[in-house]
Amino acid sequence: MIKKGIPAEAKILDIEKTGINTGSGSLSRPLLRIVFEIHYANNETDEVVIETTLDDEIPMPKINDTIGVVIDPKNYNKVMIVPPRYHKRVFGT
Repeated sequence: MIKKGIPAEAKILDIEKTGINTGSGSLSRPLLRIVFEIHYANNETDEVVIETTLDDEIPMPKINDTIGVVIDPKNYNKVMIVPPRYHKRVFGT
């Protein structure tokens, strides 16, 4: 999705742990429910809810943080947080 996704900015409206962990031992990560307000390049906005774990290099976002995401062009409800190592490729910065 990094290559073909639509880059956008997303404001965190809500974030909570679901109480489920994925993986085991030192690889265990909490499953998060995140509500985004997506800001598209054409100035439209949309609210999207995802459940995801965070890559180790992505700091835990807080409510009202704005982060870089990519959106699946075939399903706007599929949103991926862009890890810092891909920011330049996705956003050019």
